[in-house]
Amino acid sequence: MDKISTSYLIRGKTIYYLPTCHSTNEIAHQMVEEKKGFDGDIVLTSYQSKGKGQRGQFWESEDGKNLLLSIILKPKELKAKNGFFLNTISSISLLNTLQDDFDMQNSFIKWPNDIYANNKKIAGILVENNIRDTYVDYSIVGVGFNVNQTQFKFGNTATSLSLVKGRALELFDVLERLISNFERLYLQLCNNQKENLKAQYLNSLYGYKKSIKLLEKESNHEFLGEITGLDEYGRALVNKEGETRAYDIKEIVFQDFQ
Repeated sequence: MDKISTSYLIRGKTIYYLPTCHSTNEIAHQMVEEKKGFDGDIVLTSYQSKGKGQRGQFWESEDGKNLLLSIILKPKELKAKNGFFLNTISSISLLNTLQDDFDMQNSFIKWPNDIYANNKKIAGILVENNIRDTYVDYSIVGVGFNVNQTQFKFGNTATSLSLVKGRALELFDVLERLISNFERLYLQLCNNQKENLKAQYLNSLYGYKKSIKLLEKESNHEFLGEITGLDEYGRALVNKEGETRAYDIKEIVFQDFQ
């Protein structure tokens, strides 16, 4: 496992690079359990044989083309019920990288933490929190960010920086920009700026105060609704036919992305 030097400031701030591994999230968990992983350390790989996405899905990524990494975080006094803010800062940091660093304004967050550009998925996040008592003891933020891949097995549903910009990008340059954005937002969270972070997230969220097609899985009922906010657990508050309902990730489907 090689170490890569970097200029970012989060405590730990070491990038551990493996040419290939089964899952950067699993490696990061192992490092923490063995007392080898510290706040801000990153596990980076060129290829994952068992990359994980939300709801147990496999994350497709061509060898050496994209950013595949996991960030170890040990936030102080973050209550377990507020663990969703780690999803929030991860999503915003990716979106800021697209919009501010690469001028990709037609990009947004699909709740809870998928990132879309030109209505196609360009990045995904898997946050795994380890809880002790009522607080987040540590968290592993897994990121899959399509950078230079130009062909996808799932056809028209995915895109990459290279496809949008029409040129190949330097992976480490994209990584540095992403880390810089992530660090700024993580420090805001550590400074208890939760309301500011929540506002940034909601203002970039697909369907926020706008009518969208949704499917309620329990009833198999399709309806037009709008996301009006988040509750304290990060569940989506949705206006469903005049009534506000709180939904978890497995309870609603965004019909425009099937």
